[in-house]
Amino acid sequence: MNLNIAAVLSVIFESKKTGKGRLGRGKLFAELMSIIADCDGSADIAARIAGNTDRFLLRVLRGETMYPYTLFSFSEFEKNIGNKNRNVMSEQKVGTYPFVAEPFHVDFTGKLTMGVLGNHLLNCAGFHAADRGFGIAELNDNHYTWVLSRLAIELEDMPRQYEDFSIQTWVENVYRLFTDRNFAILDKEGKAIGYARSVWAMISMETRKPADLLTLHSGSITDYICDKECPIEKPGRIKVSQSTPVAEYATKYSDIDINGHVNSIKYIEHILDLFPMETFKEKSIKRFEMAYVAESYYGDTLSFYLEEKGENEFDIEVKKNNQEVVVRSKVIFK
Repeated sequence: MNLNIAAVLSVIFESKKTGKGRLGRGKLFAELMSIIADCDGSADIAARIAGNTDRFLLRVLRGETMYPYTLFSFSEFEKNIGNKNRNVMSEQKVGTYPFVAEPFHVDFTGKLTMGVLGNHLLNCAGFHAADRGFGIAELNDNHYTWVLSRLAIELEDMPRQYEDFSIQTWVENVYRLFTDRNFAILDKEGKAIGYARSVWAMISMETRKPADLLTLHSGSITDYICDKECPIEKPGRIKVSQSTPVAEYATKYSDIDINGHVNSIKYIEHILDLFPMETFKEKSIKRFEMAYVAESYYGDTLSFYLEEKGENEFDIEVKKNNQEVVVRSKVIFK
C-alpha cells in the first residue's frame, strides 16, 4: 500500500495558493479522499479517516497549519494508514514534532534560549490538541480558549545551533477544570535531554472563567490520557516575602500577544533578564517554573521581587502596578 504523499501535498499547496474561491473546502476534501481511497482501492479506509481529515482540511484552509508540521503530519499519516488495527495520527496519544535550533533561536553560548524552548512547547501543545479536535481554533468557534496555568521545565542539556531536536507531548490527566500535559525534549539521537510539565485550563472568552472540560465533546478529551512517564516533579508552591522590587518594567508593544495581554513567554524572558550575564557564562538552568496568576496589559508597570532560597535557587514574584500578582517563578541553576 502506497499513499501518494506528493499528490496530497500538491492538493494542499494548491488550496493555500488559490484560496477558498477556486478550490474550496468541499472540492479539496473530495480530491484528498480520492487519493486516499486509491492507495489500496478501499473506500472503507477513506470513510474511516474522513472525520479526522475533514478537521485537518479546515485548519489548512484557515491557514492555521505550519508548513513543517504539514509535512510531518502526512509522514505520520502515511506510516499508519496501512494498519487497520491501529489508530490514525489524530488518535495517537503521543505527538512528536521536529525542530532545528536556528541561529536566531540561540543565545551567546550557542544553545537554545529558554524563551524559544517555551514557545516550541506551547506550539506542540497546540498542534497536539488541534489534531484531536481540541485546538484553539475549534474552541474559539464556541467562545472558549486554552490558558496556561503552570509550567515546569527541567533540563540536562539544550539543543545547540543548527542541531535537530524534537519534542514529544501527551496528556497525563484530565480534571473538570484543568488538564495536565507533559513534554519530553529529545536530542538529534532521540535521547531525552529534558522534560516539562504543564497545567492548562479552558476558559470562556466572554466571562474569562474556567469551563468544564468534561462537557467538551462529551468528555472525549479523556480518551487521550496517556501513562507515559515524565520523571520530574510537578510544579511546587512559590512564595516570595521580599517587599522591595529589584527591577521594574513598563510593558511595550512587543510584549503583547493576539489576546491583548502580555505573552506568557515574555515573562520568562523578563525574569531571566534579572540575572547578570556572568551567571549564564558560568551556569546553566537546571529547572525553571512558572505560575501564571493574572493577566497584564500594555502600559502596565511590572515590578519584580527576587528572593534567594538556597544555593543557585531563586524565587521571583511579579506584580503589576504595585498591586496584583501576575506571575510567580522559580529558577534553579547548576
